[in-house]
Parts: sequence; structure tokens; C-alpha cells
Amino acid sequence: MNEDATDDGDDDDNDATDDEARAENIVSSLDNVFYFSIEMQQEWEDIEGPFGSFVRSIPWKHFCRKNLGYLIAILHGAKFIFDFDDDNFIKLDNDGTPMEILPEGEDMAQMKLNDVTVVMQGPNAFNHHPIMGASIEDSWARGFPLALILDKHTQGKVAYIADIPFAANNKEIGVIQFLADGNPDIDAIHRISKPLPMTYPLEKANSVLVPAHAYSPYNAQATIHTKNAFWAMLLPSTVPGRVSDIWRSYFAQCIFADTGLQLIFSPPKIVQERNEHNYLGDFNAEQDLYDKSGKLIEHLSQWDSDHDTVPERMLELWIDMYERGYIEIDDVYAVQMWLGALAQVGYEFPPLKRRHRNVAVMGQFNYADKPSIVRDVIYWTQKNRERFDTVVAAGPFSRWQMKKFEDNSIIA
Repeated sequence: MNEDATDDGDDDDNDATDDEARAENIVSSLDNVFYFSIEMQQEWEDIEGPFGSFVRSIPWKHFCRKNLGYLIAILHGAKFIFDFDDDNFIKLDNDGTPMEILPEGEDMAQMKLNDVTVVMQGPNAFNHHPIMGASIEDSWARGFPLALILDKHTQGKVAYIADIPFAANNKEIGVIQFLADGNPDIDAIHRISKPLPMTYPLEKANSVLVPAHAYSPYNAQATIHTKNAFWAMLLPSTVPGRVSDIWRSYFAQCIFADTGLQLIFSPPKIVQERNEHNYLGDFNAEQDLYDKSGKLIEHLSQWDSDHDTVPERMLELWIDMYERGYIEIDDVYAVQMWLGALAQVGYEFPPLKRRHRNVAVMGQFNYADKPSIVRDVIYWTQKNRERFDTVVAAGPFSRWQMKKFEDNSIIA
């Protein structure tokens, strides 16, 4: 779906009719493709309960119309949903077949991602482009706070390399965002100020696990959601399409940590041949990202709830987002209907795995003269921040070491 679709009257209606006819002709010979026609979408509006109410609430010719596609997949028992745009293509292997985007295995318990880079850092905003080898220096993803693009502390360091199971030890991969070569998902300021095309390493490149306490923007252009993260796929409709999927990603990550869900960025098995865009139009549509993303991350990092279920927490969070001006009231109504629709089709929400908040844990390091002490303490505090909000490391430490800890938001 084109995120920049607009209503231009009868010509658009005729184009839509032609597009639908072409789509029906293409899929009529395929037994593994379901075409969700306009007529069928209209029929869904008549379904009783929150399901039909949700369908009726989704505006036509808007990026968030994708929400209905998510419902179809969930209704048909999907275990994974690959959320992509019409100008993103899976790369081909040497034999001409599309690359596999999921590892081998019959279910989550058998599947794993090999050689994943586990990142350590202090700040709560993570810019994944540098550590994944972006060909353009000082690059950033759409939705990353502009004030932090030159902050090296937001770019993380390699703690270690490990195989990450899709589901094990109360943790589970919730989202895999594939990078894209060519004309990838960057904002208008990046496109205007830096050259294209842009690439990332693929051969022998590692996926990257985002630290549990950090936030990193992911999109709706080449992203896999696993079943326990389906609830987080709702796209807001009251903001431009250039903002909608980024807000979705930040809202979701606020609750991911409490459900044991993890976010991973994977090397570019995708190439983007971007549809024609107006850079100035994109710039205007992205204003909320430029103005608000930094404050949003700061707020979400401190947000908490006393509710004991994902639906209750999600509704409370979206109400808070409305009250703070990130979305409009129609999105609050939409999330209520979305949660009701998921319950109506039998979706099972994952349980919460409560974190302790506002707890100080003191770790004493008696051999602070070790060359590795800075790296060890940074990693140790990050591990504990997955469980505790505040971690204090006691030295003695040198002034240089104290400065390093301060740069990584560590109290020492």
C-alpha cells in the first residue's frame, strides 16, 4: 500500500478500479495468495461487534488501511506477518529464488537467529545504522531523534555475538526489521543532505539485538512480527503515513520489555526501489518525527502502568499518547476497537512479565584497575537494566572511568 495515497476524485476511483482488475487477474492463477477486494472489505463493515466497528473506523486511501490486512492474517492463523511496502523487494539468491527471510524450523521453539550482535549502551535511544555498516557516514533511520544523530553514545558497542532463539528463557523475538539497500527508509532531511544509493553489508553480516531499555524506530516496509507481537501492529490513522509506523514502533517498544519481546535489525535481504516522492512533501509530513521523537522516547522510558494485561496497558498508553498530543482521539477509539476485534477472532495476548521499577542495585568492583573494567561495568549495568530501572556501580574508579560511565548514563 502506498503511504502517500490521496483522494483526487473520479480519476483516482477509475485508477483504483483498474488496479483492482489487474490484481484479480494476477492472483486468480495463484493458490497461495488471498486478494482482499474492495467488495469484501465493505462486507466486513457489516460484521457485528468490535470487529465490524474497527473495519468501519479505518479511513479509505490511508496508510493505516494495512490494519485490515493484519486482521486477515490473524484470522487465518498466521504465526508470522511480513509487513512490507509495494516498492520493497526480497533479494534473489544465486539460483534466482527469493532469499529466505525466516530461519529453518517448524515452530518458534526450534528457530533461532545465528551470530546476532548483542549491543551495549547507556542512552535510551539507539541508532542502528552505524553498527550495521551503513555506507553513508553519520546515517540514521526515519524517526530517530535529530538531536542525537551525531551522539556516538547512541550507536552502541558490541558486547558479544550469540545465537538468539526465537523463544527461550521468558524472552521471545517480537519484531525483525530488515534493512534495505538502494533507497532505504530514511527521512527527507537525510535524502536532501546525503547521497544515494545507500547500502549495508549482507555477506557475513550480523543481525543486531536492540538493548531492552533502548528505543529504535522500525517501520512497516520490511518487518516481520511474530504471533505474540501481533497486538502491536496497529497503525495510528490520525497522523501522516510518514509518522504512523514510527509512532507504532515506539509505542510497542514501551510494552515489549514487560512482555519479554525483543527487537532485532537484520542485514539487507531487501532492496527498495522507491516510488516517486516529493521530498518537500515528505519533509512536511515528517514534522512530528523531527519535533517530538526525542521527547517521546524520554517519556516512554519513564512510563509505567499498574495494569496486569497487555490490552489494558496498551489502551492506557494510547490514551496517554493522545493526552500528550502524539495522536488524536479517533486513534483512542480505534485501539479500543482493535483490541476488541482481536479478542473477537480468538487472538491470545501474551502475558506480562513484570519488571521492578525504581530499585537501586549496588554492584561493587574491587579491581577497578583492570583494563576491561569500563566495558564490563557498562555491560553489567545494561544486563541489570533489563530488570531494574536504576543501577549503581561502586568503585573506586578513576576520573577517566567515571567520565566514561557518565557518558553511558551509569551512576558510579
